[in-house]
Amino acid sequence: MAETSPHLPELTPDQIDRARLREAIVDLFNENELRTLTFDLGFDYENLAPGGKSDKARELVGACYRNGRLLDLLHLCRKERPHIAWDNFTKTTRDADAPFKGLRYFDESDAALFYGRERVTADLVRHLGRHSFLAVVGASGSGKSSLVRAGLIPALRRGEPLGDGTVPPDDSVHWPVHVLTPTTQPLESLATSLTRSSESVTAVSTLMDDMAKDARSLHLYVRRLLDNKPSDRLLLVVDQFEELFTLCRSEELREQFVDNLMTAVSTADSAPTILVIVLRADFYHHCAAFPNLRTALETQQKFIGGMSNVELRRAIEEPAKQRGYTFEKGLIGLMLQDVDNEPGALPLLSHALLETWKRREGTTLTYEGYRGSGGVTGAVAKTADTVYEQRLTPEEQRIARNIFLRLTELGEGTQDNRRRAGLEELGTHGEEGEAVVDVLQKLADARLIITDRSSAEVAHEALIRNWPRLKEWIDENREGLRLHRRLTEAAFEWALHEQDPAYLYRGSRLAQVEEGLQHSAFILNELEQSFVAASKTAVQAAQDREAAAQAEKAALQAEKLRQAERLTRLQRIIYISLIVFLLLSASGILLYTNQQSTIRSNATVAALESGVRATEQVILTRAWEGFITVQAQSNLRQATIEAMDDTVATIVAETVAAGTGRIATPTPTPVTPTPADPGGTVSAPTVTPTPTETAVAGPVESFRRGLDKMRVIYIPGGTFNMGIDGEPVDANPAHPVTLPGFYIDETEVTVAQFAKFLTDIETDICADVECAKTGRDTSFTHLLQTSLFTQAPRFEAEVGFEKTPVNWVSWYGANAYCQWVGARLPTEAEWAFAARGPDNLFYPWGNDVPTVRFANFDWEPPQPGSSLNNIIQQFVVVSDLTDGRSPFGVYGLSGNVQEWVQDWYAADAYTTNPDGTVNENDASGLKALRGGSLIDSANDIRTYIRTGLNPEMVSPVSEFEYLDVGFRCAMDAES
Repeated sequence: MAETSPHLPELTPDQIDRARLREAIVDLFNENELRTLTFDLGFDYENLAPGGKSDKARELVGACYRNGRLLDLLHLCRKERPHIAWDNFTKTTRDADAPFKGLRYFDESDAALFYGRERVTADLVRHLGRHSFLAVVGASGSGKSSLVRAGLIPALRRGEPLGDGTVPPDDSVHWPVHVLTPTTQPLESLATSLTRSSESVTAVSTLMDDMAKDARSLHLYVRRLLDNKPSDRLLLVVDQFEELFTLCRSEELREQFVDNLMTAVSTADSAPTILVIVLRADFYHHCAAFPNLRTALETQQKFIGGMSNVELRRAIEEPAKQRGYTFEKGLIGLMLQDVDNEPGALPLLSHALLETWKRREGTTLTYEGYRGSGGVTGAVAKTADTVYEQRLTPEEQRIARNIFLRLTELGEGTQDNRRRAGLEELGTHGEEGEAVVDVLQKLADARLIITDRSSAEVAHEALIRNWPRLKEWIDENREGLRLHRRLTEAAFEWALHEQDPAYLYRGSRLAQVEEGLQHSAFILNELEQSFVAASKTAVQAAQDREAAAQAEKAALQAEKLRQAERLTRLQRIIYISLIVFLLLSASGILLYTNQQSTIRSNATVAALESGVRATEQVILTRAWEGFITVQAQSNLRQATIEAMDDTVATIVAETVAAGTGRIATPTPTPVTPTPADPGGTVSAPTVTPTPTETAVAGPVESFRRGLDKMRVIYIPGGTFNMGIDGEPVDANPAHPVTLPGFYIDETEVTVAQFAKFLTDIETDICADVECAKTGRDTSFTHLLQTSLFTQAPRFEAEVGFEKTPVNWVSWYGANAYCQWVGARLPTEAEWAFAARGPDNLFYPWGNDVPTVRFANFDWEPPQPGSSLNNIIQQFVVVSDLTDGRSPFGVYGLSGNVQEWVQDWYAADAYTTNPDGTVNENDASGLKALRGGSLIDSANDIRTYIRTGLNPEMVSPVSEFEYLDVGFRCAMDAES
């Protein structure tokens, strides 16, 4: 065994970092030199392992460890490359001693190493001496988090004058400091931070509930928290404020979080809370959705730009000097040249410095070490590739890929971002739990990710944007990643609601997931697997129930067919008998006037008229017995003729007329042919079927319309009861209507879709009337006109309300939009059928009394007499209320906004126009509206409620008339 080098500490094999040693051998030795090392240690190079130099090096280190030769390998490496600090490849040398942070931000504990931002730190300290709110805004990679955590907070805690003489606010040394990030649950994150010293197990949930109910709760809690404390101020820092928009999906939670924060700093001049938010510049515009935050940002923000070369040099030299390290002459200049004032380059520089430090010679950071790291532009990718290729097995690589993809938030009009994910989501509790934990530890050791007790995140967005391998993973299946992310969120919601079956996937969503899993390398965690399995089970159970119902229906129809055949035979026997009998009666052959017979015969005919059904023998007997008196003869003749088909009725009528000298008019029961279905076939004529007979068969077809990307649902033709008997008067009587198949929009048209329409058409095509009001005309709409003084105005949706229904639209505007997309407004009958279905439901979801799960309705002002200016804030996203869908899968047919239809409104339309065709009578001057809105009661959003409104928005417009009016489109099935 070779003698241990005197330059190396006394070590055991387990104290050597084998992964870093393997990386160094690959970097520092060519293949021939590696072959010599292998020979000197007594191993056969050719039989070490298949593959190239990297594989050979991995196996050589492993073989040395298994055979007790690892110290010998380290000694030989030291002998061949004496200028390398080989003691750095032992586990006794900790990265915690490094003067540089790599991709991680500087924290308060790193304040002694934080240099180069002294001037900006002083600016922030002075600002907080005068104001209770500060927004630190900058591009990704500008060093915002490090500036606040390692610059501002330590300066306030010290309470001493800064280098330029700036004095921190009085008593800042005593301020309690709370630093948090919003996460997916911002109220929970805030409550957890503020109650961390509380002994109550319910403190977090209690504060969360309070803040959700009242925006003053945070202010009041902080004031109570500071009782008997040496200071009357508290510093609250919300880092990575953009998580409020990238991770939190609830508009309501966002609003509650911001309202509590801003109320806490604006309640009074003596407000105890001092708030600092740290925000990425490319999310700045999202803050406009919150008026109180928007106002504060106008005057109380600090934009963090790049660092000058002087500041960068100080940030490089001073930390190294603190820990006793130096640079080869000219190396810092080369690093500054490589940075070249590129935006977001600070984390890349910091990582290159850390990797160069790992490759130092003694206490000197060298050119060779810097080149080996990959430099400013390549260090991140080199480190990530090295860890992925050399420290992970193929199975661990698969796990690592899944981890990085889950920790990436796909940008919506912005760059891709990092995303914090719970360890359970990453698979630590599944079958591969131990392997996932091992991979997480390796990635954290390499400073590529940051972990805590319950979650993990990428160390910096720079890794997402500068590691080609990860960018390739993302770009090769971006839509698949979105699908997977939606699945993750849906599974979480399902678990959150105690596995309520209403939250499971069905139809196209489940089909998309199943197809996506077949063509992707996604790894589903335990919860997602359970969710998909439960969804499949629910769908299969529904299919089984449908199959059983269809079988029962088929058996019932077969029995009806047999009964119909028997009835036809019976009718023919009766008809022929009656013809003979009527001829005899007309000739005066049958004369019998016994009073007892009269009573008996009249009673028998009355029973027949009322629909009595009996066996063939009973009916024949009663028919013959009953036809004795003149009155009975007349009654039975009329009842029988009405039940016959046209041919037999005519024969009987002519015969009776010949025998009695009177003309009889045949009155057969009306028969309605079923309209042509989309396949082009026509069913045999049938009388109006029951709801059960008109139940929808087969899956609902749909497609996405090209121009506005609206999903359109196919409604199969059928018969239903339109209207209701009783109140309200304009909805009666209930009457059967048969419709052919048609298409209808899955949701109401959104603000964003209507804005695109107005922008694209460039001129008003609404027949000399306004299509819609915009935010310039009224405060009751989210539709904004963004270029007021050009020939081609542009329109857009207010931020945060893109997917809410467009409102304040005239009938002409709705009609023009539908024509623009190649469609039309639905008829009143089509709308009613899409909402009620074949079972004539009171509400689209059924006959249950509505709740907020089903519909947006019954909204009232917060207090009597208050302004309704904020009513439009209460509109919900058109596809949010999945429990409120109709039997055909159509959203929002009750509540949210009323919807225009084609028909003119008439109170007596159901009596004057009972066949369900479009009412063309414009006598009322009003177009019909259906569905009710968010300001209507539960009774007024029922599927049969009707109302009307002027199709043109006349001036002046009452502020309530069109406030809650929107629409959706429909299409003929042939189109």
